[in-house]
Amino acid sequence: MNENEKLLKAKSYLDKLANGINPITNELASENDTINNIHISRCLFYVSDVLRNLIENNNNPQKKKNSKIPFSVTPQQLADYFLMITQLQLPKLPKSLTV
Repeated sequence: MNENEKLLKAKSYLDKLANGINPITNELASENDTINNIHISRCLFYVSDVLRNLIENNNNPQKKKNSKIPFSVTPQQLADYFLMITQLQLPKLPKSLTV
């Protein structure tokens, strides 16, 4: 069993436990079972989501999906920029910027 398969199996077990199901027997746990405590269940759902992210990133916890576009300004855009040095109030700042 490779690492990805282990993570998938662990996630499957966590999902079942979080839903109050014994992952070995597939039986529902009793209402007063510790596994049905809302704090335990939320924790298990959280860890399951962490595993899902790890699986999606090919077991690389450092790799994150970056949807941000890097900021860049061309020389022409910079030449066209007019900066007026004055005392500004923060709410008025966006109105005073011109490009």
